[in-house]
Amino acid sequence: MFQFIIMIAMGVLGIALTFRAINLKAKIKKCKEEKGEPQFTHDSSCCYFLGRYRNEDLYACPNDMGTVLARWSNIGQDYSSGVGFIPMRDDLLAAWVLVLLEHKEGTLPRRIPFRRMEKVVKSCYQDKGIEYPF
Repeated sequence: MFQFIIMIAMGVLGIALTFRAINLKAKIKKCKEEKGEPQFTHDSSCCYFLGRYRNEDLYACPNDMGTVLARWSNIGQDYSSGVGFIPMRDDLLAAWVLVLLEHKEGTLPRRIPFRRMEKVVKSCYQDKGIEYPF
């Protein structure tokens, strides 16, 4: 019985997260159209500014595996990052969708390891039992 309840909960979570991802597309399209300039100081010159989502600056960073980052102030530790958190955080999901769009359009810099990032993101969705919505 307990396993059945867990399976139902995972299914509901998967549907909710997939809907959330689809629901973000309009906001992300607006974010891309109004890319502008970063509002906050970011301490890495290697990161690629993707745009702004809500009140956060979004970046793709070319570390070993590549990651996405959302910064919400000028204070060094005020950011969230990690492709492993994309299924659970709207800001990082928005950054990932912008990475996908830029990759599709051919405007994502080559220094961003897109294929490695995509593999990790898909794996995170799979590990959580959530269908990859893209």
